Amino acid sequence: MAPLVAIGGAMHMLTRPHIANDQPFWKMMPDWGWAMTSFLLWSGLSYLWSPYEDPKALTNAMVLILSVALFFPFLGAFGRAVQYSQKSLINLSIGAVLVLCVSLFADLISGYGLTFWVDPLGAGEDMQRKLADADMNTGHGIVVLVLMMPAILTLFVKHWRYGWLYAGACVCWVSYIAFLGNLASAQFALLVGVPTFIMACFYPYFMLKIAIFVGIASLIFAPFIGVWASLLGAEHKMLLPLSWEHRVEAWDYIYQKIMEKPVWGHGFDASRTFNE
Repeated sequence: MAPLVAIGGAMHMLTRPHIANDQPFWKMMPDWGWAMTSFLLWSGLSYLWSPYEDPKALTNAMVLILSVALFFPFLGAFGRAVQYSQKSLINLSIGAVLVLCVSLFADLISGYGLTFWVDPLGAGEDMQRKLADADMNTGHGIVVLVLMMPAILTLFVKHWRYGWLYAGACVCWVSYIAFLGNLASAQFALLVGVPTFIMACFYPYFMLKIAIFVGIASLIFAPFIGVWASLLGAEHKMLLPLSWEHRVEAWDYIYQKIMEKPVWGHGFDASRTFNE
């Protein structure tokens, strides 16, 4: 997804001189955009003290820093697309989600057949490791799909005839995909997201304020999750589903790492060297 955003930003920068009365993106950049840009640049520069040595000539940190200049022009491209061709953008967004649904569904019912067709098992590769990677990748795809659902359901209801019918069918299909993927977090997100979407249809501004509040609170209180995970005993962790237990263990471990270097951190991509 990130490369597509970068390409969109680059295309907007190339075509912007030919668009009348178009302001440079830095003049339209909101305060949160500058804050995010600063954070991304800091993240990339922290590679200077990271213990990880990327073997590639174009390191992940360099890609991140170079991409920062393209991510925010994409906002300008998106805004101009909304202004000039809103209907096409709506249909494109819905079509992209449907393609993702079909791809995930086909991959899951075929035992990751689509994944192995695109990326077949190479010589010397471990089949179990390959299956684990495929399972992880489809899980990521399901999470992205669930995150996109509220916006797509709103587009169905607001812009399509019989939108509620399409939205209901989409919820059922995505729920089945989440069930096939056996992803507890996606199933939980659907249980929360669908009622939230319905409430947003009737009280849009109120639910927008709630969503902003929850998003800010999740960032502020995220460190306390690590503290909680560090205090949780092994007998309690064993009672959790396997994927949840793994996350709790990871939160506990990362919390300990943060406390080792709470100010400067370990550096970009340093987690690749963590092998305890």
